[in-house]
Amino acid sequence: MVTMRRIHRSAPDRIVSRLRSKHRFNPRLVLFFFGLYWLFIVESFTLGGGWNSFLHINSELVKLRFGANDAVAAWSASVSQIMPIFLVPFLGWFFDVFGLRTDMLVMSAGLFTLSMALLGFTMINPLVGLVIFSISLALGPLAEITAISLILPNSSLGTGLGIYKSAMNTGSTIVDIVVGVLQDRGSKTLEETAHSYDYAMAFFVAWGLLSTFVAVTVFFVDRLKWNSLLRSNSTQRREALHAVKDRINRPMVYVTASNWRDYVHPWSYTPLIVLSVTLVISWILFAIKLA
Repeated sequence: MVTMRRIHRSAPDRIVSRLRSKHRFNPRLVLFFFGLYWLFIVESFTLGGGWNSFLHINSELVKLRFGANDAVAAWSASVSQIMPIFLVPFLGWFFDVFGLRTDMLVMSAGLFTLSMALLGFTMINPLVGLVIFSISLALGPLAEITAISLILPNSSLGTGLGIYKSAMNTGSTIVDIVVGVLQDRGSKTLEETAHSYDYAMAFFVAWGLLSTFVAVTVFFVDRLKWNSLLRSNSTQRREALHAVKDRINRPMVYVTASNWRDYVHPWSYTPLIVLSVTLVISWILFAIKLA
């Protein structure tokens, strides 16, 4: 604290003003968020919604589809969350040193799809599918969060991560209700309870394919438009950041301009509108479910 006061007193007013403005949030910044960021929001909605929704049904799925008793089903379901405990600390170091965030995101989406196919349409031991799902759950969120922190200005990072979390919760709410409806449409007879999740698991596979497509899109946008910033290692990252530094800082210049509206692309409102519509839909579906 004393050190900061000394710096404040000794630094020229111009430098202090620049430091303050760099960390001051302006709501207009949301209109200048990059297309790559909004792709991560779509991935949060799809893949994140799929993760959370599956975690709500996995124990019942193991019980009904694989004939496990309550204790075995509960123990097996807990396996789906075991890998993040061990992998996430290592992955944080891995991303810092080697990068490959977009590669891991594609792998996460692909593993999610594979796990849903194994659990829904094969009789392979459910632990195999649950461990694969658990690896997906470890890889994806950390890759997304660390990538977002690289492409947004510091002053808007909290807002960007808040939107990311909101999209994930919205997707989870909508997917939960869709999966519940599909499960109700499944087999009703006692002899066919193993097939009661057929429609729901088919949806999860399709949802996983959609999230994989979005992840692949993120991979190529980063490679073609962002100088592979998100997959660069610790050495390459300096060069990549230097190459896109002006792009990352440009919104800070736009929002403070008197004619800032001239810099807002008409499509900039589209992600906010879509996000608001999905949020309202999730509220409506939730209210209907309660009623």
